[in-house]
Amino acid sequence: MSSFRTARRAYDVHSSIPKWMRSSAASPVWSWSASAPAIPSMLNGGALQRVDLCRDQIERATRPGGLTPMGVVIGAVLSEGALLSNQYQEILDHESLETTLAVGQVPVGTPESPDAIPLDVARQHAEHLRYIINLAEAPSVEEDEGRAKAFAATHHLMKRRLAPLAVWLGSRFIVPDPLQVEKTACVLDELVVARDENYPDRLRRIALIVGPDLAGSAKERERDRRLADMHYEIFHASMSWARVDPVRTIRCWFRRAGLPILDEFQVFEPGKTIDDYRCHVCRAPLLRTPTGEGIVEYRDHPLHEGRCRGRAVDTGFFEPC
Repeated sequence: MSSFRTARRAYDVHSSIPKWMRSSAASPVWSWSASAPAIPSMLNGGALQRVDLCRDQIERATRPGGLTPMGVVIGAVLSEGALLSNQYQEILDHESLETTLAVGQVPVGTPESPDAIPLDVARQHAEHLRYIINLAEAPSVEEDEGRAKAFAATHHLMKRRLAPLAVWLGSRFIVPDPLQVEKTACVLDELVVARDENYPDRLRRIALIVGPDLAGSAKERERDRRLADMHYEIFHASMSWARVDPVRTIRCWFRRAGLPILDEFQVFEPGKTIDDYRCHVCRAPLLRTPTGEGIVEYRDHPLHEGRCRGRAVDTGFFEPC
C-alpha cells in the first residue's frame, strides 16, 4: 500500500472514532468476571492420545521418588513445543472441546490463516448443533475490522511461539448462552487454550470478545460470570483500540490474563490515549498493523516508518535533550 493510501486510511480510522474515545485513557482490554475467575480444566488421568513421548522427555519430566502425573508430562512436552498431531486441530464449539479434553487430548496449534472464521460459517455450525445465535443487528464495519485485526495479531504472536503458555488458538468459538433456557449460543471472537503456570496438569480457556467501546449491560456482566463457571475466562477489547493498535490490544489481553509474552512482541506505545497516536514529524495519525509495522520510535517519539523516520534521522529534526 502506498504511503498516501496508508496515511489516508489512518486518517479515516481516527476520524471514525468518537472524540471522547480518542481522548480516553481507559484500558484497551477489560474483564467483568475478575471476581469469579474460571477454574482451570483438569485433564483426565487416562492416556494422552496422539502424542509420541520420547523417553528423554518423560525422564526430564519425572519427579524423584515416584511416578510422574500425566499432567506433568503434558506440561513438559508442550513447553518444548511438541505437537499433538501433524496438523492444526480445528475445534469450533464447547461440546467438541469438552469431548477432546475428556479423553485426555490437548488441542495444540495455530490455524494457517490469520483470518478468523467468517461469522456465517460459525452461524452454520451452530445451526448444525441445533443452536440459535441471536444477533440484534449485523456487526458494524468498525467491529468487523477490530475483530479481524485483533485475531491477526494473536495469530502472529502464537505462530511465532512468543507466548510460551498458550498452546491453541481458535476463532468464532460457539458456547452455550448460560442466560438462555432454550438452546441459544453466543460467539467468542477468540479462544486461547493455555497451560496453567502453577498447575501443569491443568488448562485454562481464555476468551476475547471485541466489541463496542461502551461498558456492557448488567446482563452481559452476568453472562460473563456464568461463563466463568463453565471454565471460560472472558475478556473484552475495545474495537477502536483494536483498529488503531491491535498488537497493543493483544499484549494487554495476555498481560491481564497472566500469560507471559517474549520480548520480541514488545512494541513502543505512543501514549495512553488514541489521540497520542500521531507522528511527531508530520503530526498525521498513526496505525499499527497486526504484525507490528507502521509505528517506530525515535528518541522516545512515535513516527511513521519510512519517510518520517528518515527525515528525523537525516536532518536532525530532534534536538538532543
